[in-house]
Amino acid sequence: MHGVLMMNSNTAVSRILTTVEKGKLVEESAKDYFLRIPGSRLLAQNYRTKLGEIDLVFEVSVKVGGGVGGETIELVFVEVRGRSKNSWQTGLESVNFVKLRRLRNTIALYLSKFKGHRHPRSIRLDVMSWDGEAWNHVKNIWDV
Repeated sequence: MHGVLMMNSNTAVSRILTTVEKGKLVEESAKDYFLRIPGSRLLAQNYRTKLGEIDLVFEVSVKVGGGVGGETIELVFVEVRGRSKNSWQTGLESVNFVKLRRLRNTIALYLSKFKGHRHPRSIRLDVMSWDGEAWNHVKNIWDV
């Protein structure tokens, strides 16, 4: 993300994006990725509590029984991380024990207040990491 330029259509002036602006672009790109998954629906974005923040929460329809047994609902919590191409640490490596504990506690609070129309069969925590050139999508980080 380092050196990403934004052009203002009204002037010929370019500027380097701030860290916050880059973060928003990366998060929007991750959101768009999940919205392209058939049967996915965005439930929350930037869900903040005193315990922490969840970047994205999706409800995803998942086929069971090889597609013969119908569908079930899975809640997918997504932590989005962005790093520049030459960063000393990948986005995935930046999800440390402290961050995972905050996410686990925030997810528990979200679930205690969840009022979805359908009851999820399972939940998972995914990490979407942008390294400046490509995405790395790790599904269910709790299993890694």
